[in-house]
This record gives sequence, structure tokens and C-alpha cells, in this order.
Amino acid sequence: MATRCPQQPVFVSRGPAHIGFLLVLAVAAASLAEAAAAAPPRRPQLALRAAVVVDRPKVASLVKKRWNWQSAADETKTEWAIVLRRYTEVDMELASLVFSISNLMASGDGDDATGRLAALRRKAGKISVHLRDALQASKVSDDTLQDMDKEKRLTTEQRQSLEREHTLQKQQTLELATLGQAAWHAADALLTSFSQQRAGQTSTQLAVGTTNSSSGGSSSTGLPTEAGLTVLQAAVKAYQERREGCEQRARSAVLRLAAFASHVGH
Repeated sequence: MATRCPQQPVFVSRGPAHIGFLLVLAVAAASLAEAAAAAPPRRPQLALRAAVVVDRPKVASLVKKRWNWQSAADETKTEWAIVLRRYTEVDMELASLVFSISNLMASGDGDDATGRLAALRRKAGKISVHLRDALQASKVSDDTLQDMDKEKRLTTEQRQSLEREHTLQKQQTLELATLGQAAWHAADALLTSFSQQRAGQTSTQLAVGTTNSSSGGSSSTGLPTEAGLTVLQAAVKAYQERREGCEQRARSAVLRLAAFASHVGH
């Protein structure tokens, strides 16, 4: 049986024109590779995502809160509780401020009086911030009521009930804001008086110290008058009494809204 020999590759000789064509292709391929390496990578998917995000309409901003009686009553109670919480923070800061000023006046003008006075100034600043936040929270409640007033699912009687409660809340907000500002001004006036008297005391000690040094005498001036502290204490007491009254009225409002719901239904 004859054995078949494997076929050997056949090399065909090409002409000069064919070799030149291959060289042109190699040069072109090398140029394309260099250009691809030099160019920054393209991320079409991310670009597409960005375009989708930019062109997406803001549907959420066009959605309005829909109210029924239960949700409207609950929101009214919640927002008023937020306002009262701000005024409770004012109450706590005022009580702490009165206590700290009383201790400062009782302990005398020590070496640490400057630092303690600066701390009292910061505490008074917190009171001003809390009063501002309370008014801002009340403004949010105003906007919510306007939104509820446009709700067609609420009956006329229901909207009137919400408006009555909101009117009472606005009256109480005005009272607390006025009394809170009065207490803050009393505290600021007392702290200013304290600063001025300390400055005057230092000047007096410098002027009199040389005269009294030869005889061993001393000189001292008093702290702020008790009248300033009395005015502050009275202003804080008036504020606290009014705030406690508002807390009681808030509990009564909850009962009124519940009674109204049971009377007219949801």
C-alpha cells in the first residue's frame, strides 16, 4: 500500500506591486492604532444617561399634596406642635440665661467675668435664633393652610374648622413672639449694662489705684443694678406663663378637632 506524503505549503512569488500594497496597509493600520491610543476613551452609555437626566421633566415638583379631613387635621396639629417646640426652646434658654446672670451678679466681678459674659452673649443669641425659627415654622403652617383651602375633597365646614384653629394659632404665635422679644431685649439690655459697668470699673480702678496705693486704700464699683435683673425676670415669667397657656390650648384643640370629626364624619 502506497504511503501518501503530506503536502508541503506552496509559496507563490508575488510581484513588486503586491508587496507595495501590503506595506501601505501596514502603515495605515499602524496609524489607526496610534490615533486610537491617543484619543480619550469614549463612554457613550454615561453620556446617554446624562442626557436622559437633563431632559427628564421635573414631575415631582408638579405633584400637589391631596388632603382629606384626617390628613389635614393631623397636619394642622403637627405643624402647631413644631411651632410650640421652638417656643419651648426659647423658654428653656431664657430660664438658663436668668440663672446664669443671677450667679454672675452674685459671684462678683471676678477674673473670669469676661469669659462668662461672652458665654451669656452667645446664649442670648440662641434665643434670637429660636424666635426666628418659630416664626419661620409658623409661615410654613400658613402655606399649608392655603394649600388645604384649595382642596376640593374638603367640605366648606371642614375648611372653616381648620381656618378657625389656624387663626387661634396665629394669635398665640404673635403673643409668644412679642413676649419672647421683650424678654430677649431685657436680657440684652442687662448684659450691655454689665459690659459698660465693667469697662467703667476698670477705668476707675486704673485712675484711683495710684492715689490709693500710698495709703493702702481700695476702690470698688457695684455690678448692674437689681432693677435690670428684676425687669428680665418679670419678662421671662410673663413669657413662660403664656407659653404654658398655649400648651393647654393645643391639647384643647386636639379634642375640638376630634369632636368635629365625630360630628360631621370624615
